Amino acid sequence: MTARQSSRAMAASAGDSSCEMFHSSLAEPPRDRTASFASKFELQDAFQDNMFISDSSPSRAPVEPAGLSLRIMKIHGTRRHILSTTFVAVAPILSFGAVLLYLVLLSGANIGRIVDGLNAGYFHLAQTDLSIVLLFASLSTIATILCVNSFLCLFSYCESDAILGHSRALKLDSLLRPYEFALLISLLHGNFSDWWSGVTHCLRGKYKDNARKQILRVIGLMLLLWIACSLLIAADIWLHISSRQTQMQLPNWDLPGVYKYGRNLQEECIRPIEEVAPDGTFVVPLDQPSCIGRIDLIFNTSEVYNIVDGTSSLNTISQVHYQGSLLSMLTDAQAPMNSAFVASTYGVQTACTPVGSDCVLYPANDTFQCSQKPGTVDKTLILRRSNQVIGTHHQAIRGDTQYSESIKNDPGQKPGPNIVKWIASLNIQRKGGSAGNSQYSATLMECASELFHMRYFQVEGRNTVIDVTAASAQWTAAMFNPLLGDSTSRSISFGADIISEAMDRASRSAKTIQDFADAMSLSFSRTSIASSVGMSIPMTNIHDGIDSFVTLVPKIPVFCVIIIDFLYGLGALVLGIVAFVIVVLRPNVREVKPRLSTMGVIARGFEQDWQRAAVSNLRDLFAETDPKYGQLFAEKRVRIVPTAEGGWSWEST
Repeated sequence: MTARQSSRAMAASAGDSSCEMFHSSLAEPPRDRTASFASKFELQDAFQDNMFISDSSPSRAPVEPAGLSLRIMKIHGTRRHILSTTFVAVAPILSFGAVLLYLVLLSGANIGRIVDGLNAGYFHLAQTDLSIVLLFASLSTIATILCVNSFLCLFSYCESDAILGHSRALKLDSLLRPYEFALLISLLHGNFSDWWSGVTHCLRGKYKDNARKQILRVIGLMLLLWIACSLLIAADIWLHISSRQTQMQLPNWDLPGVYKYGRNLQEECIRPIEEVAPDGTFVVPLDQPSCIGRIDLIFNTSEVYNIVDGTSSLNTISQVHYQGSLLSMLTDAQAPMNSAFVASTYGVQTACTPVGSDCVLYPANDTFQCSQKPGTVDKTLILRRSNQVIGTHHQAIRGDTQYSESIKNDPGQKPGPNIVKWIASLNIQRKGGSAGNSQYSATLMECASELFHMRYFQVEGRNTVIDVTAASAQWTAAMFNPLLGDSTSRSISFGADIISEAMDRASRSAKTIQDFADAMSLSFSRTSIASSVGMSIPMTNIHDGIDSFVTLVPKIPVFCVIIIDFLYGLGALVLGIVAFVIVVLRPNVREVKPRLSTMGVIARGFEQDWQRAAVSNLRDLFAETDPKYGQLFAEKRVRIVPTAEGGWSWEST
């Protein structure tokens, strides 16, 4: 028995050949190369004979341990290689997570909320050294770039599985020309220099078989990786150029405040009224000093107009976004613009919605009737009389073309304790007619106003809400009664002229009824806040500001790094799982993939008599590495030599 037959016998006695290539043919003895190529339907055996078996060369001597032991070692080693490769490939996930967690922790629960207020194009990271921020971004970029080949390695397991095929038809589709096969293997090993060669090969349209699809898949993947790496490098450079460190005031969350920039409502303003009218139907007089400790000792309505106009030296109204709409709050006009502090105050949020147009009001029985739904307003509309409040609460309006509903309070539908509902009537004069006649159209708007106690912080003149708390029913009545009066009032008690002026300004630019409704909401909130100034008192800040060094990092490159790292890591994780499943379930791929590497191809060229047997790693494909027979081949050398035809080749001696 020859050495080759002895090796085959040992592998067969172990239950399965350790150099098996395809599913069922491994137990068969090697066939003659010519016979294997006689039929294309026997591609499996032809591929085996050409890639792994050389019948014209002497076979390798038996290598211990036996075939079964070698198979176990090989499978174990391949799985370990897949796990390590997968771990390296998903390293960007770890880097991405570190950067994201770092940004979240540095931003903090409160400081991070001033991001949008400082600069529309920057993140704000409080009390952070610039070099630390840039270090994390750079490490993320470097880790991603270094994992490109690992990404391609994981993808090559999928392509190796596709090359082998799992049916007779797929085996025929996987036939590759030598150049295509070499180009595909080169691309799968991450040789970006061959990328353009693959592109030109596919653009020629000369080859119509499956090879173009296989090469195009790898080219597309390499293009995506190249774009991702380019964006990461550009983002990292942008971060280093645009990031800067500056000094500014930030709230000192460790120490209580000293300055009095906050506002609150006085308890004394509702205690006497609670004793007289516990149901909350009361009116706070505007011209009587009923609340001690007020900001101005002698309160008068002129302060209300000054606050609304923005000319008051004591108080100002600030608008902040809360739950998708504007919230108006009372703040201190004397607070420096460059100061930072955390304070408490109160605010009003109003939302108005048009419910009908071409409406007729019937004050006698508190009803109204509208002929159509609100629509688009013509630019020629002129506001004549607006904002006549005719009620505090009403039922939902029903119907499609005719709207008729009572304006009286509905005891079955009560709003929250800090909410007051009311209806506004907007009379609009439309120009038209040959005689210059004008047509009046009444539009009704359903409005709801809410009163909140709130905490906020100010940084560089911009305010951000920390939290809000609904006010009590007594404070809500005290806030809105100066404007709405008690539950029996049919019109505004105070501030109608302020709201009318605001609506007149809105009529010059409004294009829809909703534009008037938004103007009404903002004007009513500002007027109600201003009219309550007689009940407010200064409050000590919760926290004052302190000078701090902060780092400003541009948003776009940070988002670019985070998103690309996330997508890159997610793709690597998916490919890693797929590759591991393929290696476990496909013994063919487990055998072929290492032999398609650079070392496997070199061994095929110089160690045809040696590399055909099962091995535990790629090193064992070479004769001189064998501990028992390596000395017999220790003198073999490989060199590059010129050919007589003017080319170059190699030879072994």
